Amino acid sequence: MRRGAALTSALGMALLIAGCTVDGTPIADPAPPTSTTTYSSVPSYSNPSYPTRPPSFAPPPDDTVRDVPAPANSATMTCREFVDLDLSTQVAVLKALGATRNFVPVARIFSVLCTGQPDTTLADMLRRGGPN
Repeated sequence: MRRGAALTSALGMALLIAGCTVDGTPIADPAPPTSTTTYSSVPSYSNPSYPTRPPSFAPPPDDTVRDVPAPANSATMTCREFVDLDLSTQVAVLKALGATRNFVPVARIFSVLCTGQPDTTLADMLRRGGPN
């Protein structure tokens, strides 16, 4: 019985070794080598081509205000008309109505607020400090 177990064990070892080699040399792994990422291919903060901040999807607003004359109807202008003006003309209207500072932010705020009350005159809105 002991002799049978030893023979079976020896036969198993021979099959195992024969399956792993050809002519006594090891068989290469059939799977192709996988590519690996090295540290040199990972962008670094010192790399000038690596973005340092996320891209902006909208262009920045153009806050360049040119000195233009206010339209003739500035005193009676409605919000509907004000919204259709460019920023420089909106600032000119605000100045003509007596605004003294923060022209660009006020023009942007009034452009938003005017969408809710298109028939309100800009002079009334400016006197009240915004729509009611």
